[in-house]
Amino acid sequence: MTQSLDGHRRYLNVVTQDNQALLVTSPAQTDCPKGSIVLLEVETTLIQQQTNYRFQTCYPVVAHDDL
Repeated sequence: MTQSLDGHRRYLNVVTQDNQALLVTSPAQTDCPKGSIVLLEVETTLIQQQTNYRFQTCYPVVAHDDL
């Protein structure tokens, strides 16, 4: 996770299931520890044929020792 200089934005480094690396903005109050499962909304524009990804939520992976 990377935070902006003004502290109002965070950026998550996400690796998709097909090993595509993405940098996605997330709310500053959201905490996604490394290794979390991130749910993204995928939006494809027909005109420019671009795919945009929007952060929805993240689920921290719980180690078996924590259960």
